[in-house]
Amino acid sequence: MQKNRAIWILGLLVLVLLGPLLQDHLRILWGRQHYQWFPLLLLVVVSLSIRLWSKAEPAEDGPSSLALGLGLLACMFLTAVAYLYYTGWVATVAAIGVLGLLAANLSGIRRMPGLFAVWALLFLLVRLPNQIEKRLLNLFESLSSKIASVVIDQSGTYHVVQGHLLVIDGYEIELDKICNGFFSVVSMVAVVCLYALWRKRPCFHVALLIGSAFAVATVVNVLRIATVGIVYGTAGWDLMDSGWVYVMLVASFAFGLLALMSCDALYSFFLQPVATKEKKKDGRGLVKVWNAIVGFRISKVLESLRKPHTSGASAARPVLTSVLALSLLCLTAFEASVLYYRWGFGNYQTYFMHDKENLAIIDPADVQFARPGWKLLDVQTEEREMSSLWGTYSFVWRLEYHDTMVIMALDYPFNKWHDVKVCYSQLGWKTEAEGLLMPESYKNWGASETEMSLPTGDYGFILCSHCNHKGKPVQPKPTSHQFDMVMYYLHPKQWTAPYGISVDKNQNTFYQTQVMVTAAFPLDEPTKQEIREMYGAFREQARALIEKKSGE
Repeated sequence: MQKNRAIWILGLLVLVLLGPLLQDHLRILWGRQHYQWFPLLLLVVVSLSIRLWSKAEPAEDGPSSLALGLGLLACMFLTAVAYLYYTGWVATVAAIGVLGLLAANLSGIRRMPGLFAVWALLFLLVRLPNQIEKRLLNLFESLSSKIASVVIDQSGTYHVVQGHLLVIDGYEIELDKICNGFFSVVSMVAVVCLYALWRKRPCFHVALLIGSAFAVATVVNVLRIATVGIVYGTAGWDLMDSGWVYVMLVASFAFGLLALMSCDALYSFFLQPVATKEKKKDGRGLVKVWNAIVGFRISKVLESLRKPHTSGASAARPVLTSVLALSLLCLTAFEASVLYYRWGFGNYQTYFMHDKENLAIIDPADVQFARPGWKLLDVQTEEREMSSLWGTYSFVWRLEYHDTMVIMALDYPFNKWHDVKVCYSQLGWKTEAEGLLMPESYKNWGASETEMSLPTGDYGFILCSHCNHKGKPVQPKPTSHQFDMVMYYLHPKQWTAPYGISVDKNQNTFYQTQVMVTAAFPLDEPTKQEIREMYGAFREQARALIEKKSGE
């Protein structure tokens, strides 16, 4: 321990620097009911680590001090990235990396088999990105509710599934509370990881168990929804609003664990290594591949990287220590500048936006709808709370195009790209298709296009664009959730204050133009194209008026 004291000191200091972001990340986890088990996970990790340490024997080998130093340098880099974008997600990964390095340093003092598996549990705290997590939870909720609806039908209970609601005799039961509460797909993945740790399963086996956790969670959620629906339909009793919800929670975990243990037994039977005979060479290559797959453990790879203490693996490296110390000083100064802006400017989310007195407020009468077949019905002005998802201010134009009602609106201000479909999803709309639109007539100013639907069958068609306070077009957020989405979030425009454009009020005050069409049936392509053209003319007028007003 004395030989790698620098790793201990520097590692602990990096954890202290990560404190503010980790606090934000854990607060977000606690705010999501399907992650409220994380304190129990932390307790398990700490308890198992102490138990392993108390039973460990002195180590004769350990990790290289060079590897530990380079690993810590990589974690410092991740810490800098976390504060540059002010994201607790990256900070959590960095913190887990630092804890892994400290655990590796401990393993050079006492041998603790299984410590790597215990440490790996911490990655359960790294939640999926918002959009991916939401889509995953919605996918399994939708699948569970559809199957459960068939079961409820068989019981003779009349019901309707509307978005995230199960409606029985006018009474609404939130499916999100049933499927994505304390018991969810996420919590079942956590349970299966703890079970795999207890049973000391190899990597391939664990991967199969995690896949099974998704299937088991779906089956259990089907039973939960069906039980809640049938009980309310027959007795008028909502189990989710009574003490029986805890009984159902315990039963859900018990049933889920039994199902996972059954899957584990099945996999253990089929994933046995195959014995080979020395004299028989046919098929030995395939057998070796199979045995390597079913028996692969990351801990074995890490064991091969350890070096005997006598070889100088823990020898002091003054140059590396100096580089780490200097990097830590630079990181501290960088973090201080970020926190100064975060904590020293009141409401950070709105401070670097123009206030009401300085907003570019246009006259809605200046916007004309001159294309043939269009009729303006009325114009309305709306004002909401500053924290409203729809924006504080709106101008709303209600139009008619060949008996199709069309709403166009200018909403403002926003401090970043505003995903308008999130607002509509709060009203029960479900996204059916989405993409980016950039026709030549749009002058290289992209728009997001979304088609949505309600459980009643109603159809929604949405177009959305943004410009900043100076009237400069803002390109839309990608919708593919692939590599272009990653590049969007890594763009310098996403840097936090005082870096990038984060303190420029002109570039941080966004105005949103949108069109929303609600119809009983999906629109035909000619109608959608006409709406696109009219929207293109509308948003260009709004952008030009904003540019003119901001220059006055």
